[in-house]
Amino acid sequence: MNKTQLNLTILFKLCISIMLLMFFGVGARIWMQYSFIPAEIIHEQWQSILRLWHYGLLYDLRIVTSALIPFYLFGFFMLMASEKIKKLYLYYSNYYLAFIALLYSLIWCINYYYFQTYHTEIDVFIFGIADDDTKAILNIIWKDYPIIKIFLICITYTLLCFYLLKKIRKISLQCSFKFLLPLNIAFLALYICAIRGSIISTPLLRAQSNVSSNAIINHLVPNPIIAFVWATLDYKLNNNFYAVSKQEGEILIQKAKVELFETTKENKFLEQNPPHVIVNLMESFGLNLLHFDNPQNFDLLGNLRNHFKQDFLFRRFLPSGNGTAPSLAGLFFGSPIAQIAQSNVKNIKIKGNPFTLYKQAGYEVVYFTAGNGSWYGFADYIRKLGADRVYDANALIDFYPEAKQYQTVYGIP
Repeated sequence: MNKTQLNLTILFKLCISIMLLMFFGVGARIWMQYSFIPAEIIHEQWQSILRLWHYGLLYDLRIVTSALIPFYLFGFFMLMASEKIKKLYLYYSNYYLAFIALLYSLIWCINYYYFQTYHTEIDVFIFGIADDDTKAILNIIWKDYPIIKIFLICITYTLLCFYLLKKIRKISLQCSFKFLLPLNIAFLALYICAIRGSIISTPLLRAQSNVSSNAIINHLVPNPIIAFVWATLDYKLNNNFYAVSKQEGEILIQKAKVELFETTKENKFLEQNPPHVIVNLMESFGLNLLHFDNPQNFDLLGNLRNHFKQDFLFRRFLPSGNGTAPSLAGLFFGSPIAQIAQSNVKNIKIKGNPFTLYKQAGYEVVYFTAGNGSWYGFADYIRKLGADRVYDANALIDFYPEAKQYQTVYGIP
């Protein structure tokens, strides 16, 4: 086999492998969509479903192409190898590609049953298998889930892939050298874009996984392998939360010399006429910097100055942290840990948080953010704490399509 034939065979085999893996992912996501998303939601939120598929396929493509990098790179080295080495490479590469197919199909099946149990993509709780009673958990998995059926599906799919890839060896591919170089350059460029998950913009990251105000739709977006990678990162960053006694808490309050909860006097008018409450939170603003404000030479307030003169103003405040996420975690959850919504306590309701308090008072709680709801896991956690509805940049673009042109990686204005 000459270099041209080998080069074309590698590119062709790579394309077929990508198509086979993507085909399984598409089938699995269709299966999950119709298993877990009610038909009326699919009909009502079709824009979100389109984004589910748009970003879902990009995540799939990113994982698939990344998994096939070793085959692609070794293929170029083989162009310089002897005829015997080339044949060995083409023969054994089928086993590597079949192994990738087996792993890929297996993790999609695991993802389906994980979603069926926890109603979310693979997350930090998957490590409970190792952290808890591993033997007991595995025994439950064996009894409650169709393990044999899963393996039969995965092995059948793997054998089909192996058969098709083996057939490619018998196909004779020809191309003139003047077309071969541009073909390889174009293929490499497209392959890099596939690995990035984008062409011009920033690489496809976790922030793009939130595509809807509906949590179920959002949890179907990530590829299960990338979801597992995120879960691993969350697990490594996970803080150790542990219960403390009421006595310890009372001692801390006495040391701080503050009252955590106060109750206003009874107000009959407000009981009969409960007001709408809107909290508009702007990022990165503390009164410490306003010490340098000067209307003539160093105007830091601008149009806000009149409000500072006329409105109710609390002058003693600082952010809860130096970053946006720590500040929001302090305000929303009363937590010094910014990653609380990605930790192993993300399903526990914190007593006294503002969302729950308003909910208990009979309010409908709606949370808007101009960013992506998946950021630090806040959207899901805020729902858990009592918010009735959550709208992020994607939902706002559905309401105001013209906002799309101003969208950045940080969200919309």
